Amino acid sequence: VAEFMEKEALPRRMPVWIILQGTGHRRNPTAAELNFMTYVSIIRGARGIAYWAGLPRPRATWERMKELSSEVKALSPILFSAEQAPEITVMPASTIATLVKQHNGGMYVIALNRSRQPCNAEFFIAGTEKKTRCKVLFESRELPLEGSRPKLKDSFQGFERHVYELK
Repeated sequence: VAEFMEKEALPRRMPVWIILQGTGHRRNPTAAELNFMTYVSIIRGARGIAYWAGLPRPRATWERMKELSSEVKALSPILFSAEQAPEITVMPASTIATLVKQHNGGMYVIALNRSRQPCNAEFFIAGTEKKTRCKVLFESRELPLEGSRPKLKDSFQGFERHVYELK
């Protein structure tokens, strides 16, 4: 689906609403799989997200779907910002997907581990020379920006997402 969005819909400026799996016939998606499906859709350009679901059997699945919906709602002004976004370099690029946005003087990086395996990542973001603070949204933590060309370092569990606010 994400490849179709990038190949067919986005070049034609067609808005895409994606309907993600919320329940399953044999099993429900895990919290990590819900994170992955939601955030890879956002990073790839989806403009709306819904979950296809009867009531999920495990309460944890339903709770995670509600949490993700709240996160996406909170990010909406940032996601729809038309401000020019800076360039980003990430290592390992083959594992971490990113979306960078500017909004009301803040810079935001949405990063997602596309692998089931944990990894460490480093981000080099243009225009961060004067940024001094990096708050990790939805996680109640902050990270330092290191070096003369500031870089951000973080670790990811499998399919984990981090949303960074740099100010």
